Amino acid sequence: MEKTESLAYDEPMSSVKSFFQAEQGSTSFPAAAPVETFSLAHFSDPHLSSLAAVSPRDLLCKRLLGYLSWWRKRRRIHRREILDALLRDLRQVAPDHLAITGDLTHIALPDEFRQVARWLERVGPPQEVTVVPGNHDAYVAVPWRDGQARWAPYLAADGTDEGPPFPAIGPPDEIHPAKQCGSSRR
Repeated sequence: MEKTESLAYDEPMSSVKSFFQAEQGSTSFPAAAPVETFSLAHFSDPHLSSLAAVSPRDLLCKRLLGYLSWWRKRRRIHRREILDALLRDLRQVAPDHLAITGDLTHIALPDEFRQVARWLERVGPPQEVTVVPGNHDAYVAVPWRDGQARWAPYLAADGTDEGPPFPAIGPPDEIHPAKQCGSSRR
């Protein structure tokens, strides 16, 4: 085998060994540098907010269907006591970092964003917790200041906490009236 020849993924290990033998004059792999371990815990789609005190005005537009879905099924699945038990177990494991991805809210009501912000403060500091919102966190247009801005430190890249971390069309507080829904107009 020539030194410049690459190996196909399906070639047997003997070909890999012969490649290293030709490259280094030995069949042993190079010694790896010492590696620090890093433990990452991951929660996905916790849907942790409550919709118990939602008013009919809050359910205008698409939110009505989301609320009915929550009432019919998801309220029995996404239960706070289960999430709290998972957090207690997680504290015993003490990972280096926690990633929370997917839906933290159900229908993106401003009160849900406040509930999630309070919960995140209990979970840990932004240096130890990262949030990547899901589609339910952008269910309808919500002004930045009333929505994900409440989580900004958890959304920011390391060392920053400026503005919306995700691509936006136009300034985050300017939402076209046709895209507004329910309580986001208040």
